Amino acid sequence: MGRTETRIGLAPVAADEPIRDREQDLLGRTRLAELIALQAVSPAPDAGMVIAVTGAWGVGKTSLLNLTEEALREHKNALAIRFNPWLSSGADLLPARFLMTLAHEFTRLGAPSAVVDAVTGYAQSLTDHVPVNGNGNGHGPARGVGDVVAQVQASSVSGTRVSETPRDRLARHLRPFPGRFVVFIDDVDRLEADQLRAVIRLVKLIGDLPRITYVLAFSRERVEAALGAGADPALGRGYMEKIVQIEHHLSAGSSDRLLDITMVELRASLRDITDLEDDVLDSDELLTPGVEQLLGSLRQGRRWINAATGAVWLHGHEIAVEDLLALEALRICEPDVHARLPELAATLTGSRPGRFERPAAAPGAEWNTVQAMLAQARNPAATRTVLTELFPDAAPLLDPEATDRPWRPITPPGDEARIADPALLALYLQGN
Repeated sequence: MGRTETRIGLAPVAADEPIRDREQDLLGRTRLAELIALQAVSPAPDAGMVIAVTGAWGVGKTSLLNLTEEALREHKNALAIRFNPWLSSGADLLPARFLMTLAHEFTRLGAPSAVVDAVTGYAQSLTDHVPVNGNGNGHGPARGVGDVVAQVQASSVSGTRVSETPRDRLARHLRPFPGRFVVFIDDVDRLEADQLRAVIRLVKLIGDLPRITYVLAFSRERVEAALGAGADPALGRGYMEKIVQIEHHLSAGSSDRLLDITMVELRASLRDITDLEDDVLDSDELLTPGVEQLLGSLRQGRRWINAATGAVWLHGHEIAVEDLLALEALRICEPDVHARLPELAATLTGSRPGRFERPAAAPGAEWNTVQAMLAQARNPAATRTVLTELFPDAAPLLDPEATDRPWRPITPPGDEARIADPALLALYLQGN
């Protein structure tokens, strides 16, 4: 497709920010958010509820929580509360800090003073039993969230007569409240393992209160592994199934829709910094099949746009734009592979004797090196496709079946713009 001249200035960076309202919803998830909001306010007054929004990093869980919070405003007496467990300095402090957050939010939302006092009292009772520096009163082994709550409950038992516990008192004051509190806890899976377990146990042990619904967002695999102590994810899965009543799994969305959105934003960025004609920017050749396979989420797409726009600004006057886009897709989606390009440059470009001659057989050492690089890929098939598109001279090394295909080097003499030229690959690597 040729090269381009770059203009002074740079396009605005694509922000990797969650959306805030339905007007920004490009993936059509408003309807799902409305369903979650309806489910959050539907339980019987005396019951608690836990809803999980699961999915891989970058698929839009936080955006969906924001849409759900917006949808809750349409429900009378539905009150949204955000709790950020990242702000806690230790797992033992989570229960008390969680309850103090509830007390603050209840006050802000106009809950009766009896409810606020009951929450504060429960928080204080937990604080009184939190170990000092991880040890109970400085003595004995450190205890977890379950131990702290269990001791609070046990402290209310005297002989055979059971007095009202702080939790029971809180539940008694919550039952007659004419509303529903919906507590959002995001990024659970990004916590340290001990804090992650503490949050889940927190919801299990002191979270099942009347009038409260919890909406948790996390990657299922990460949470299950942490709850299973890294040894048996099935244990963590079973534990979560006892806690979560409703789960909504969020996929990346339609690949075609994601690509459409990504390409609209990419072309807008490139128009700001290049002199490429519209028919070139709108060409199907701008995005190769391999790159299409690599981009798996809108977050990845926007990170790619930022990287690709910078690369075109630096090298678009020397190197074909489509090659720069493919290389930056490797940088964002396959960083371990991209990091090995300098050591494999000679092999991939064929800058050895007989570069434009088809080798009789793949050399053993080169084959092993290339296969070791592909073994580091998260998506080996897409990575192999991208590298073959960029470096056809290395096709016999990248794909065992490539030796049966017509031999067509991508950088024949005279085509100076393609990255398969050793000098241009070196220029790109030096500048990145």
